[in-house]
Amino acid sequence: MQTLFSLGSKKFAPRVWRRVEARVWVFAALGLSLGASASPKRIPEMKRFELPTEVRQWGAPTHLNYRLYSPPHEQRTPLVVALHGCDQDSRDFIDATQILNEAKNRGFHVFLPEQSLRAHPLRCWNWYDPDHQMKETGELAQIAEGLRQLRDAELQNVSPRQSHVQWDRVYAMGLSAGAAHASGLAFCFPEIFRGFAQHSGPAFSSAGSAWDALQVLRLGPWMRTSRLAHLANQCSPTTPRSLSALFISGSADTVVHSNNTRSAIEQVLEFNRSVLRLPLSLPIQTESSPLTSTHYPAHLTSFHLTRSAGAPAVHWIKIDGLAHAWSGGQTTHAVRYQDPKGPSALKYILDFFEIGPPQATHTDSHRGGARHSKLNFNQDF
Repeated sequence: MQTLFSLGSKKFAPRVWRRVEARVWVFAALGLSLGASASPKRIPEMKRFELPTEVRQWGAPTHLNYRLYSPPHEQRTPLVVALHGCDQDSRDFIDATQILNEAKNRGFHVFLPEQSLRAHPLRCWNWYDPDHQMKETGELAQIAEGLRQLRDAELQNVSPRQSHVQWDRVYAMGLSAGAAHASGLAFCFPEIFRGFAQHSGPAFSSAGSAWDALQVLRLGPWMRTSRLAHLANQCSPTTPRSLSALFISGSADTVVHSNNTRSAIEQVLEFNRSVLRLPLSLPIQTESSPLTSTHYPAHLTSFHLTRSAGAPAVHWIKIDGLAHAWSGGQTTHAVRYQDPKGPSALKYILDFFEIGPPQATHTDSHRGGARHSKLNFNQDF
């Protein structure tokens, strides 16, 4: 299927094209999500790391701003990369999710990259641009390079066992446009990431242009699952490994069609099937159960390619009545596109990653997070 037109097409009159392009910029990148009206009093200062010249954006060397939180202890703990949505920065995402409170309570590190206004006028991650769906260049490469620089700086004077970060337990999570990049990081950099969590986002590489993104958000991907899985595998063909993934979506989301979540789930399942070399004839087994929630009913569906010990876990939590908004989080003041009445998406995600106080029921003795086929999400959050 061909896109209806491409950016920069000369077939449109300049005035008409400017109107079309303006609408594309506004609506293309996964919803106008999650700006915040207030912010916490104390958050990590904004930092900047410079990237090597071979990592480029818009044809010139670039930099990426980020916030980094480390818990006030010297134990080795995991690191979570948290990616904000459109019309939002890292401060807004901290406010909406309350991730720093959980990081302090559970004792893990948080790395929060921030999109620049130069890269996108609404700070959207360019999830729909093929130049940013690659391992070598673009936004995914920038974020991965930032993590490498953090790791190299820490390990200059200490051994890996003395590091405060468990570099073999790095996870990605994101909302909306950030959700698409969270899966992209895991697919393209399996040497860094152990698993990922998507909240209200599309499948990795499911769109190839801004206009294409509009159609994907409205109806779901036009590509077949096999093609989506191939694109995921192609991003890191020499070092693939199976991934565990958690997907969270709302039944009342009018920005990202539910077909996107289904396609993202099918993508990671078929990706894992390929990596594990399981036959196509092997059926996918599913289990569904309700979750305890005070306001919105929630349902957990688990997908199994194999029930062997240490098999990758793939779960979908669907929250009835939730619109295109982060579920749970901030409760003390109003935050746009964040619904405090929903169950805590962050607690679901951290339990899935097995970070902090043990709240998971293990089916085997394997440790390390996000590798189990059965977790206890039935907490009253």
